[in-house]
Amino acid sequence: MKGILLDGDDYSKLEEDTIRKYYGDEAYDRMKAEEETEKNMSRRQRMKKKAMQGRKSRFNVPGQIRFLRKGEELVELDNGRFKLVCRDLDQITEEIKMENMKPAPTSLLHLGDLLDDPEFRNSSPLTFPLGEDASGAKVFCDIADMPHLLITGHNGSEMGACINTILCSILCNAVPEEVRFVLIDPNVDNLSKWNGIPHLMTPVITEEKAAVNFLRWANEEIKRRFGLLSDSGVRQIDEYNQLVKVKNERTLPKVLIIINGFERFMCSAGRDLVDQISILTAKGRIVGVHLIVAAQRIDDDVLTPLIQACLPSKIVFAVANETESSVIHVPLAEKLAGNGDMFYYPRNAPVPRRVQGAFVSDQDCEKVVRFLSEGAIDIICPDDKDKQ
Repeated sequence: MKGILLDGDDYSKLEEDTIRKYYGDEAYDRMKAEEETEKNMSRRQRMKKKAMQGRKSRFNVPGQIRFLRKGEELVELDNGRFKLVCRDLDQITEEIKMENMKPAPTSLLHLGDLLDDPEFRNSSPLTFPLGEDASGAKVFCDIADMPHLLITGHNGSEMGACINTILCSILCNAVPEEVRFVLIDPNVDNLSKWNGIPHLMTPVITEEKAAVNFLRWANEEIKRRFGLLSDSGVRQIDEYNQLVKVKNERTLPKVLIIINGFERFMCSAGRDLVDQISILTAKGRIVGVHLIVAAQRIDDDVLTPLIQACLPSKIVFAVANETESSVIHVPLAEKLAGNGDMFYYPRNAPVPRRVQGAFVSDQDCEKVVRFLSEGAIDIICPDDKDKQ
């Protein structure tokens, strides 16, 4: 039985008889044709092809790269799913990235389907299910690992649904002694529905001055917590909580601060806001204080380099154009399909991951708020579809 000549085989060094015997005549003809092509390629073409092959391997995309005609900079990438002919190396690299990050499933993905997963049930209090990738694998995120997050996109409803997913998930997995929320939103109608849950440290903040004042308090709380850790001889909040549990003393809850409509706060309290965020994000992770910022306006005046450096992880929904993609340093975000299609870009990741976001309706959020407001804390998460 004749073997198959793989792309990675070094068949150029094999003798003709050996190739014909083990790989067949067709493989030998292919080898000769490729050798002839290599001879006809210029030095510039060979260097360009090598660069493309390196990027192709990096993004795990199968297929052949070849130059169509001698002496021209015209390149073809053919992998069976699409065929691209171009003259620009950056263009073919972008197409390779998008092919690697195939469109996520387009059917509606209910949050309840993910909350029932054992991986979520056994996770830490700040873990939430983000959605599913193109292969159907469920994507779970731990805010403690992020440790601060930027959510952005052209469609505000997609960002709102993502925030609701995060809040619902954490409420299903943590009691107020473990996680406390601070919600800041100048658009009163977006997050005000969460008023009344026992996890809130304060009612939803809607005024810019009150938001900055609370961030100042948060930074003082971070200093106080550092003092407690230092006095106890530990370095992380989890170590401190384990220590005080043994002594039957009160533990420190994680604090999650969510700022929605960030662009409006930047217009009125820009410098003060940035200063407080810089301090909070620099020291908050160690003592369990985390920040999520949602911004619909994407430009250098709102999402400054300093703000983006403070928020190392990103969830990006479809943006309006290529310029906005470049501002947030997530290429091809303008090509996302909408309806929860997103790029998840955790810190230290080489490339973003394309995910179909989970959906939870406003009605389901109101049911959760009602349930918690009546004094029930230990939640058994229902399947959204079965309980509606």
